[in-house]
Amino acid sequence: MIVLLRIIPSSINALAKSKELENEKLVLKAELTESRVSTMMSQIRPHFIYNTLGSIEQLCELDPPKAGELVHDFAKYLRGNFGELDNPKPILMSQEMEHVRHYISIENGIITNAQNSITEAQTQKVAYESKNQEYTNAINIANNIITKTENPWK
Repeated sequence: MIVLLRIIPSSINALAKSKELENEKLVLKAELTESRVSTMMSQIRPHFIYNTLGSIEQLCELDPPKAGELVHDFAKYLRGNFGELDNPKPILMSQEMEHVRHYISIENGIITNAQNSITEAQTQKVAYESKNQEYTNAINIANNIITKTENPWK
């Protein structure tokens, strides 16, 4: 009986310690999940998504095959980010490198699209300035003709 009275308190303490460790494990698991979500969200910034979708929209009109490639890379990039949220294992370096390749490909597509837009805008500006100069010349000629017609002795 005395042995039982000595064992019961230590068993209760061990059970309490076990519950405490299990609760701590759950808290750590929740913090890890939150950390993964935070990391994923820090990698996917809203402006990156907006820029990518905007570039895809423009490329759909200008270069549909390139738009298809950009959509493919964007989908792979998002799948890589969202797919790793539930994975408790560390990400392999090869997977991370593949993820980086998709990101770089997307950024290259956005930059190329922006450069093409700038070039197109510059071309339109030159054309506008050239046309504007033609109109200015035509107006000057018309004014000279009108002036000489009104007063031919000048």
